[in-house]
Amino acid sequence: MSSVRPPKGIDPKDLIKRLREEHNISVAGTLGPMRGQGIRIGHMGTQADRENLEAMLTALAGYAAKAGVKGTKDAVDRAVQMAAKVG
Repeated sequence: MSSVRPPKGIDPKDLIKRLREEHNISVAGTLGPMRGQGIRIGHMGTQADRENLEAMLTALAGYAAKAGVKGTKDAVDRAVQMAAKVG
């Protein structure tokens, strides 16, 4: 499980909702001191494969690009390349 705080301009609650509704990807909101400030992403077991990783990264990049965050495509490309080396 990883907790991530999105860049400014991205509402974590809206991100969680859109990932679920538009991409059938389930993530959860952060807890404790970070409650409401980010998302939690599970990445173990059956979720830990390249196909799921690419789907998650692509969905996140699409959302971020729509929100005006710059450099998302390059970041996704680098992350997928790194995952390919590990997996």
